[in-house]
Amino acid sequence: MDRAQISTSNDDRHELDNEARLDVSSSQKEGIWLSTYPERRSTKTEKYLTWLRLLWPILLHAILTTMIVLFLLVYVNHRTFNISERRPTVKLHDGTLIRWEFSALLQSDITTLLSVLISVLRLVTSCWLGPLCWRCAFILMEKYGLKPRQLRLLVSYGVPTAPLQGQVKEGKKIRWIMCFILVTTIPLQLAAPVINGSVTWITANHRPHHLLNQSIPVLHYNGDHEQWRLWTDNLGYRRQTGQTAASFDLLTWRWETEHSGLRRYLPGIQLQINNTLTNITLPYFSVRSIEWVSNPQNLMGEGKVNVEDFICSMINVTGELCRQPRYGPILIPGTPWSNQIMPNPLVVSKRQLVVEYVGSRYRYSSRPHGCLYVKEQNKIGPDHAIYVDPAEVCYQFAWVHYTAGISTCYDCLVSSHRTVRNSTFQSVNPDTLTETALRLAPEIVGLVESMMYMEKESVWSSPEDRIVGLLTRSYAASWMALTGALWNVQFNTTYSISAPASQALVDIRRIYMWLGLQFLATLSGLLFTFIQSRSATLVIFDTALTAFYLDTSAVYKADRYHEVPQIRQVELEEDRLWLKDQ
Repeated sequence: MDRAQISTSNDDRHELDNEARLDVSSSQKEGIWLSTYPERRSTKTEKYLTWLRLLWPILLHAILTTMIVLFLLVYVNHRTFNISERRPTVKLHDGTLIRWEFSALLQSDITTLLSVLISVLRLVTSCWLGPLCWRCAFILMEKYGLKPRQLRLLVSYGVPTAPLQGQVKEGKKIRWIMCFILVTTIPLQLAAPVINGSVTWITANHRPHHLLNQSIPVLHYNGDHEQWRLWTDNLGYRRQTGQTAASFDLLTWRWETEHSGLRRYLPGIQLQINNTLTNITLPYFSVRSIEWVSNPQNLMGEGKVNVEDFICSMINVTGELCRQPRYGPILIPGTPWSNQIMPNPLVVSKRQLVVEYVGSRYRYSSRPHGCLYVKEQNKIGPDHAIYVDPAEVCYQFAWVHYTAGISTCYDCLVSSHRTVRNSTFQSVNPDTLTETALRLAPEIVGLVESMMYMEKESVWSSPEDRIVGLLTRSYAASWMALTGALWNVQFNTTYSISAPASQALVDIRRIYMWLGLQFLATLSGLLFTFIQSRSATLVIFDTALTAFYLDTSAVYKADRYHEVPQIRQVELEEDRLWLKDQ
């Protein structure tokens, strides 16, 4: 049987049992031996059990690491969790509060569970790293010897020492491997922040749950002649509709610069955000192309290009002064408002002329025609022709090819307070209010722009975006206001509710980085097994009391940095250890 003597003070020797424990059986026998196997030849099963007792922390570490990775990538990633209640409360349209049908873990539960798993993993890792320093120290002391300072650094901090000079090449190679084993464990102890910061939480909602016994009334106008005549003959009614449309514009879009017109503001809706309506009608408006007019005088004639005198008389629906062209783009109608007749359901798709105010003439301006531009008009390119009217006001004209109508939205999302929207393309359908909404839209642009002085103004990226955005909003707001003013029927639509939640997003790169750091523990186990199998030093399983079983009097005498004023001895009396002075 192979044996390695740690320290002897006489010729008496004592062997350890087959569990490789350090043992002092009598006070007369001071020789201490490390033994891995008994005198008889060990079977393969016993050898495997011996290595299993040595490497169980590494095996358990690998299992826990795999569990944490699978937990984050398979279960946590892209899954929604509740915020404060495992069964949160949701609000119905009528104000009733009910419990969410499904329960789920809280966001705090996930972070707590992850912290527990990491803590257990660190505990298992310490079961390997702690004894590893002592095991490496015994191998190094037997083969090469260690200075007291080197032993202190190795056992206390796990700091390896460089190979000593004068050793053979093979000895240096083994010692370098031992150093590498200890070095790989240093970043392993600092890996926890990598995995803790791998989960990002964003605001989300659970999948909507459809309620069959709950519905919401939605207003609709089906072309009733009496309602139409009442609205067209009453100037105050039309003015009120214009004010309502301007309010709907601000409530629906505020200062956003998105072009989508598939939105609708519902004043009576009480649903929470991210709930959905089964089906609802939305105003539809899209622009295909914009072509800037290089010479509007030749196109329209000198009289018709005059905004103050001619164009204002064409768009005067609410009887207000002509201030609209001073604020935003307007569609120039072909006939005056006084010629309106009862409209028919239709989809309007045509190419129409648009005029927009861009600034005023300034004597010292270096711009074309001496115009001083406002807002996004500073980005006007050379292809934009500028027309200056007799009042020294600058305008630009463009052909806009657009399509207007309505669209039916299915599973329509409540995107903000009392506002539903649909971001996907839907087919356009005819509607009775399409033409009237297009005629009212120029009035809305001026009202909205005047109200925006009290709000945060929208910032558009280009003149083209500004034209598309303002035309889309003014049409949609006009259609919503007209529907609310002229409605004569109601349709009920069911809806689905959704509870607020938090969605977890796992950073895959952090997971791979952390997994690579954890692999260092496995690598250290493999390398140590390789060194231990080639070493005459027998395996130490229990390193907790190793220091007590060594005769270190010689080390005490040689170490000038010792802190104990005299040698003290640990003696075993009955079943207790006692510290005594020599």
